Amino acid sequence: MKFIQYGPVMTAEPPVVCRGADLFVFALPAELRRLRDFCHSLFNEPTHGAVKCDPLGPWIVMIVGAIDRVSGANKDKPAVREKNVLVHVPVFVRTAQEDFPAVFSPYVWVDNPNSLTSGREVFGYAKTMGRITIDHPADPLCFELAVFGGNLNTDIWDWRESFLRIERGKAGAAPLFSIIDLVEGGNEVGDLLSKWADTGVRELYYKQFRSIDDGDPSRPGKACLTEIAAAEYVVFGEPKITPLGHQYKIHLDNLGSHPIRTELGLKAESVSWAYRLKTNFRLEHGCVLWTSR
Repeated sequence: MKFIQYGPVMTAEPPVVCRGADLFVFALPAELRRLRDFCHSLFNEPTHGAVKCDPLGPWIVMIVGAIDRVSGANKDKPAVREKNVLVHVPVFVRTAQEDFPAVFSPYVWVDNPNSLTSGREVFGYAKTMGRITIDHPADPLCFELAVFGGNLNTDIWDWRESFLRIERGKAGAAPLFSIIDLVEGGNEVGDLLSKWADTGVRELYYKQFRSIDDGDPSRPGKACLTEIAAAEYVVFGEPKITPLGHQYKIHLDNLGSHPIRTELGLKAESVSWAYRLKTNFRLEHGCVLWTSR
Protein backbone atom coordinates (compact mmCIF):
# COMPACT_ATOMS: atom_id res chain seq x y z
CA MET A 1 0.00 0.00 0.00
CA LYS A 2 1.31 3.46 -0.92
CA PHE A 3 2.53 5.74 1.87
CA ILE A 4 0.64 9.04 1.62
CA GLN A 5 2.51 12.06 2.91
CA TYR A 6 0.19 14.62 4.46
CA GLY A 7 0.46 17.17 7.23
CA PRO A 8 3.82 17.77 8.92
CA VAL A 9 6.84 15.82 7.67
CA MET A 10 7.77 13.65 10.66
CA THR A 11 9.30 10.47 9.22
CA ALA A 12 12.28 9.75 6.99
CA GLU A 13 12.61 7.08 4.32
CA PRO A 14 15.28 4.44 4.92
CA PRO A 15 18.17 4.09 4.65
CA VAL A 16 18.93 6.51 7.47
CA VAL A 17 22.45 7.95 7.35
CA CYS A 18 24.15 9.07 10.58
CA ARG A 19 27.30 11.16 10.24
CA GLY A 20 29.52 12.42 13.01
CA ALA A 21 28.32 10.07 15.75
CA ASP A 22 30.21 10.60 19.03
CA LEU A 23 29.15 7.74 21.30
CA PHE A 24 30.12 6.65 24.81
CA VAL A 25 29.70 2.91 25.33
CA PHE A 26 29.13 1.24 28.72
CA ALA A 27 28.24 -2.31 29.77
CA LEU A 28 25.98 -3.18 32.70
CA PRO A 29 25.51 -6.63 34.27
CA ALA A 30 21.95 -7.93 34.05
CA GLU A 31 20.01 -10.87 35.43
CA LEU A 32 20.05 -13.49 32.68
CA ARG A 33 16.72 -15.04 33.70
CA ARG A 34 14.98 -11.65 33.46
CA LEU A 35 16.49 -10.99 30.05
CA ARG A 36 15.43 -14.42 28.81
CA ASP A 37 11.86 -14.07 30.10
CA PHE A 38 11.61 -10.60 28.58
CA CYS A 39 12.81 -11.74 25.14
CA HIS A 40 10.54 -14.77 25.15
CA SER A 41 7.49 -12.66 26.06
CA LEU A 42 8.10 -10.35 23.08
CA PHE A 43 9.25 -12.78 20.40
CA ASN A 44 8.88 -16.49 21.16
CA GLU A 45 5.40 -16.45 22.66
CA PRO A 46 3.50 -14.06 20.32
CA THR A 47 4.90 -15.80 17.22
CA HIS A 48 4.39 -19.34 18.64
CA GLY A 49 8.07 -20.01 17.99
CA ALA A 50 8.25 -18.62 14.44
CA VAL A 51 10.80 -16.11 15.76
CA LYS A 52 12.90 -17.25 18.71
CA CYS A 53 15.07 -14.79 20.58
CA ASP A 54 17.47 -15.43 23.47
CA PRO A 55 19.99 -13.16 25.21
CA LEU A 56 23.61 -13.92 24.41
CA GLY A 57 24.66 -13.35 28.01
CA PRO A 58 23.99 -11.47 31.26
CA TRP A 59 24.83 -8.03 29.85
CA ILE A 60 23.21 -4.96 28.38
CA VAL A 61 25.14 -2.31 26.46
CA MET A 62 24.30 1.34 27.15
CA ILE A 63 25.24 4.05 24.67
CA VAL A 64 25.04 7.79 25.35
CA GLY A 65 26.00 10.26 22.68
CA ALA A 66 25.26 12.74 19.95
CA ILE A 67 25.06 12.60 16.16
CA ASP A 68 25.89 15.69 14.09
CA ARG A 69 23.68 14.82 11.12
CA VAL A 70 20.87 12.27 10.70
CA SER A 71 19.21 12.16 7.27
CA GLY A 72 16.90 9.91 5.30
CA ALA A 73 17.02 8.69 1.71
CA ASN A 74 15.28 11.83 0.38
CA LYS A 75 18.08 14.37 -0.03
CA ASP A 76 15.54 17.18 -0.48
CA LYS A 77 14.53 16.91 3.17
CA PRO A 78 16.67 18.61 5.85
CA ALA A 79 18.67 16.54 8.33
CA VAL A 80 18.45 16.73 12.12
CA ARG A 81 20.93 16.68 14.99
CA GLU A 82 20.31 14.12 17.70
CA LYS A 83 21.32 13.27 21.24
CA ASN A 84 20.41 9.78 22.35
CA VAL A 85 20.58 7.11 25.00
CA LEU A 86 20.21 3.51 23.78
CA VAL A 87 19.99 0.29 25.72
CA HIS A 88 21.03 -2.70 23.60
CA VAL A 89 20.31 -6.30 24.61
CA PRO A 90 22.67 -8.60 22.63
CA VAL A 91 20.56 -11.53 21.38
CA PHE A 92 20.56 -14.56 19.10
CA VAL A 93 17.62 -14.89 16.72
CA ARG A 94 16.29 -18.06 15.10
CA THR A 95 13.72 -18.21 12.30
CA ALA A 96 12.79 -20.84 9.72
CA GLN A 97 14.87 -18.94 7.13
CA GLU A 98 18.00 -17.98 9.08
CA ASP A 99 19.75 -17.67 12.43
CA PHE A 100 21.75 -14.56 13.35
CA PRO A 101 23.10 -12.51 16.28
CA ALA A 102 21.63 -9.04 16.72
CA VAL A 103 20.93 -6.26 19.18
CA PHE A 104 17.45 -5.48 20.47
CA SER A 105 16.80 -2.03 21.96
CA PRO A 106 13.83 -1.99 24.36
CA TYR A 107 14.74 1.49 25.67
CA VAL A 108 15.81 4.42 23.49
CA TRP A 109 15.60 8.12 24.34
CA VAL A 110 16.09 10.91 21.77
CA ASP A 111 15.79 14.67 21.96
CA ASN A 112 13.88 15.62 18.80
CA PRO A 113 10.45 14.61 17.47
CA ASN A 114 11.61 13.57 13.99
CA SER A 115 14.05 10.99 15.34
CA LEU A 116 11.35 9.81 17.73
CA THR A 117 8.61 9.40 15.12
CA SER A 118 10.79 7.91 12.37
CA GLY A 119 12.34 5.44 14.77
CA ARG A 120 9.00 4.23 16.13
CA GLU A 121 6.87 4.25 12.98
CA VAL A 122 9.32 3.21 10.27
CA PHE A 123 11.56 0.72 12.10
CA GLY A 124 9.90 -0.16 15.38
CA TYR A 125 12.32 1.24 17.96
CA ALA A 126 10.77 1.69 21.40
CA LYS A 127 11.78 5.36 21.30
CA THR A 128 10.60 8.09 23.61
CA MET A 129 11.67 11.67 24.29
CA GLY A 130 14.41 12.48 26.76
CA ARG A 131 16.39 15.49 27.92
CA ILE A 132 20.02 14.42 27.58
CA THR A 133 22.90 16.35 29.13
CA ILE A 134 26.55 15.61 28.38
CA ASP A 135 28.71 17.70 30.71
CA HIS A 136 31.91 18.91 28.98
CA PRO A 137 31.41 16.88 25.75
CA ALA A 138 35.11 17.02 24.82
CA ASP A 139 36.01 15.20 28.05
CA PRO A 140 32.74 14.25 29.77
CA LEU A 141 32.48 14.32 33.53
CA CYS A 142 28.79 13.41 33.73
CA PHE A 143 25.89 12.21 31.60
CA GLU A 144 22.29 12.75 32.68
CA LEU A 145 18.89 11.75 31.32
CA ALA A 146 15.53 13.25 32.27
CA VAL A 147 12.44 11.28 31.20
CA PHE A 148 8.75 12.09 30.97
CA GLY A 149 6.56 9.81 33.06
CA GLY A 150 5.92 8.62 36.57
CA ASN A 151 4.57 5.73 38.58
CA LEU A 152 1.23 4.13 37.84
CA ASN A 153 -0.41 5.63 40.94
CA THR A 154 0.82 9.15 40.10
CA ASP A 155 -1.99 11.59 39.31
CA ILE A 156 -0.02 13.65 36.78
CA TRP A 157 3.04 12.54 34.85
CA ASP A 158 5.77 15.09 34.21
CA TRP A 159 9.51 15.34 33.57
CA ARG A 160 11.61 13.30 35.99
CA GLU A 161 15.15 14.53 36.37
CA SER A 162 18.18 12.24 36.80
CA PHE A 163 16.42 9.03 35.74
CA LEU A 164 19.87 8.03 34.51
CA ARG A 165 23.07 9.59 35.84
CA ILE A 166 26.56 8.50 34.85
CA GLU A 167 29.44 10.11 36.75
CA ARG A 168 33.13 9.80 36.06
CA GLY A 169 35.18 8.36 38.89
CA LYS A 170 38.88 8.54 39.57
CA ALA A 171 41.40 7.90 36.85
CA GLY A 172 42.95 4.47 36.73
CA ALA A 173 44.61 1.92 34.52
CA ALA A 174 41.64 0.70 32.49
CA PRO A 175 41.76 -3.07 31.92
CA LEU A 176 40.64 -2.53 28.32
CA PHE A 177 42.60 -3.84 25.37
CA SER A 178 39.68 -3.93 22.93
CA ILE A 179 36.01 -3.08 23.12
CA ILE A 180 35.14 -6.70 23.99
CA ASP A 181 36.75 -6.21 27.39
CA LEU A 182 33.74 -4.18 28.49
CA VAL A 183 31.99 -7.53 28.96
CA GLU A 184 34.88 -9.45 30.49
CA GLY A 185 36.66 -10.55 27.36
CA GLY A 186 36.05 -13.02 24.57
CA ASN A 187 32.47 -14.27 24.64
CA GLU A 188 29.46 -14.01 22.36
CA VAL A 189 28.45 -10.62 23.72
CA GLY A 190 32.00 -9.30 23.29
CA ASP A 191 32.24 -10.65 19.74
CA LEU A 192 28.95 -8.96 18.82
CA LEU A 193 30.04 -5.69 20.41
CA SER A 194 33.31 -5.75 18.48
CA LYS A 195 31.51 -6.38 15.19
CA TRP A 196 28.99 -3.61 15.96
CA ALA A 197 31.81 -1.08 16.48
CA ASP A 198 33.97 -2.17 13.52
CA THR A 199 31.60 -3.02 10.67
CA GLY A 200 28.00 -3.05 11.88
CA VAL A 201 25.36 -5.42 13.19
CA ARG A 202 21.68 -6.28 12.75
CA GLU A 203 18.99 -4.74 14.92
CA LEU A 204 15.85 -6.65 15.88
CA TYR A 205 12.55 -4.78 16.35
CA TYR A 206 9.24 -5.51 18.00
CA LYS A 207 6.99 -3.03 16.17
CA GLN A 208 3.43 -2.49 17.34
CA PHE A 209 0.64 0.09 17.37
CA ARG A 210 -2.17 0.12 19.90
CA SER A 211 -5.63 -0.38 18.40
CA ILE A 212 -8.06 2.53 18.38
CA ASP A 213 -10.78 0.33 19.92
CA ASP A 214 -8.58 -0.71 22.84
CA GLY A 215 -9.37 0.45 26.36
CA ASP A 216 -11.70 -2.16 27.88
CA PRO A 217 -10.07 -2.93 31.28
CA SER A 218 -11.73 -6.36 31.35
CA ARG A 219 -9.64 -7.69 28.43
CA PRO A 220 -5.99 -7.68 27.39
CA GLY A 221 -4.69 -4.74 25.39
CA LYS A 222 -5.14 -4.86 21.61
CA ALA A 223 -2.73 -3.99 18.80
CA CYS A 224 -3.84 -3.07 15.29
CA LEU A 225 -0.41 -3.96 13.89
CA THR A 226 2.36 -6.16 15.22
CA GLU A 227 5.51 -6.92 13.25
CA ILE A 228 8.90 -8.36 14.10
CA ALA A 229 11.50 -6.88 11.80
CA ALA A 230 15.24 -6.51 11.38
CA ALA A 231 17.58 -4.02 9.72
CA GLU A 232 21.33 -3.75 9.28
CA TYR A 233 23.65 -1.15 10.79
CA VAL A 234 26.56 -0.61 8.37
CA VAL A 235 29.60 1.36 9.53
CA PHE A 236 31.35 3.44 6.87
CA GLY A 237 34.54 5.44 7.04
CA GLU A 238 37.15 4.60 9.65
CA PRO A 239 35.72 4.38 13.18
CA LYS A 240 37.84 5.68 16.04
CA ILE A 241 37.55 3.56 19.19
CA THR A 242 39.23 4.94 22.31
CA PRO A 243 39.20 3.41 25.82
CA LEU A 244 38.50 5.95 28.56
CA GLY A 245 40.83 6.00 31.55
CA HIS A 246 38.13 6.30 34.21
CA GLN A 247 35.56 4.01 35.72
CA TYR A 248 32.02 5.41 35.67
CA LYS A 249 29.35 5.17 38.34
CA ILE A 250 25.91 4.52 36.85
CA HIS A 251 22.68 5.28 38.71
CA LEU A 252 19.50 4.01 37.06
CA ASP A 253 16.00 4.75 38.32
CA ASN A 254 12.87 2.61 37.83
CA LEU A 255 9.42 4.09 37.13
CA GLY A 256 6.06 2.62 36.23
CA SER A 257 6.38 4.40 32.88
CA HIS A 258 9.98 3.20 32.43
CA PRO A 259 10.36 -0.16 34.24
CA ILE A 260 13.85 -0.75 32.90
CA ARG A 261 15.37 -2.35 36.00
CA THR A 262 12.37 -4.63 36.51
CA GLU A 263 12.21 -5.80 32.89
CA LEU A 264 15.93 -6.26 32.29
CA GLY A 265 17.13 -7.29 35.74
CA LEU A 266 19.43 -4.31 36.29
CA LYS A 267 20.72 -2.87 39.56
CA ALA A 268 20.09 0.69 40.72
CA GLU A 269 23.84 1.27 41.03
CA SER A 270 26.63 -0.22 38.95
CA VAL A 271 30.06 0.67 37.61
CA SER A 272 31.54 0.34 34.14
CA TRP A 273 34.65 1.18 32.21
CA ALA A 274 33.85 2.87 28.91
CA TYR A 275 34.83 3.38 25.31
CA ARG A 276 34.40 6.44 23.14
CA LEU A 277 33.38 5.59 19.59
CA LYS A 278 33.46 8.17 16.81
CA THR A 279 31.84 6.75 13.71
CA ASN A 280 29.47 7.09 10.77
CA PHE A 281 26.82 4.50 9.98
CA ARG A 282 23.78 3.72 7.87
CA LEU A 283 20.63 2.00 9.01
CA GLU A 284 19.60 0.11 5.89
CA HIS A 285 16.24 -0.98 4.52
CA GLY A 286 14.83 -3.64 6.82
CA CYS A 287 12.74 -6.77 6.38
CA VAL A 288 9.71 -8.18 8.17
CA LEU A 289 10.42 -11.53 9.88
CA TRP A 290 6.87 -12.08 11.16
CA THR A 291 3.56 -10.24 11.16
CA SER A 292 0.29 -10.82 12.98
CA ARG A 293 -1.75 -9.92 9.91
